[in-house]
Amino acid sequence: MNRKNLMTRRFAIVFAIVAIGSVLIAAAVFFGIFVFKILPMGTNDTPVNLGGNVSTLESVYSNTVKKSRDDLYTGNLILVNNDTEYRLNDESHLGNVFDLRSSSYKAQDKNVQLDKNVITHLNEMMDAFAQATGKNNVMICSGYRNRELQEKLYRKDLEKTGNATSLFVTKPGFSEHHTGLSFDLGIYPENGFSQEFDGTGKYSWISQNCYQYGFVVRYESDKVDITKIGNEPWHIRYVGVPHAYVMQKQDLCLEEYMNYLKDFPYNGKHLIVTNDQNDKYEIYYVAAPAGEKMVSVPVPENGNYEISGNNTDGFIVTVSLS
Repeated sequence: MNRKNLMTRRFAIVFAIVAIGSVLIAAAVFFGIFVFKILPMGTNDTPVNLGGNVSTLESVYSNTVKKSRDDLYTGNLILVNNDTEYRLNDESHLGNVFDLRSSSYKAQDKNVQLDKNVITHLNEMMDAFAQATGKNNVMICSGYRNRELQEKLYRKDLEKTGNATSLFVTKPGFSEHHTGLSFDLGIYPENGFSQEFDGTGKYSWISQNCYQYGFVVRYESDKVDITKIGNEPWHIRYVGVPHAYVMQKQDLCLEEYMNYLKDFPYNGKHLIVTNDQNDKYEIYYVAAPAGEKMVSVPVPENGNYEISGNNTDGFIVTVSLS
């Protein structure tokens, strides 16, 4: 084979390789657009890529757990707002944040209390925050409040504003702070000057990553018409890892999420969530019909599940599949 023919053959081979590569790249781009853009987001029948993913599954459990109507008012997913009162006065689940906290954040004083389980996850989150940002001056300045304290704060706010109702302080009996699942953040005073927590700068890490630890920013500016509470970047609520994951990725406040979960009844398709860490969960809703004192809640036999009331009309079951 002469030199000219050899060069021609080599050129043809290179051209063929480039052409095949171009076709493969075009196919990959088309497939990516089809999967991530064309497929509808958030439908019950279509898996959604959210870093992890959300999909659906039908499953049946033969085991059941009996729940009373009082159980409707307990759990990590209870909805408490201006229209939905907190029913309980139990303080046995509370722990002192000052004594149980890690060294990565502060507590305003020894009177700040939260649900003990919440403190465990708060420690994990704030340890990660301190490691990522070098900051350890975030302070828990308000946690659990009884009705008497909430009454004082509510009256004080009305006197200050002169309004008939408050946009930032809920009326006593209707505050998330009664649950021990919510807390307010501040900045620990340095040189005698305190700073309000606005969630900007390095502190934005908390709002961007809190869902990985089961927390959500409860009151955001674009949800005021639903929550009836003004923008509060400092108010954090614990709901549990898979629920915080879905709320963050689907941009749902707690009121919206409670309605969303009713699309996944036990006798229909269940919500399947795989988060960023590849932890997999199954979530479904069991209604508590009015007038029934006891409700049979279907659950798996292995016991690797949690049941939470929604504080109104049903239970949410969260099964760990990992």
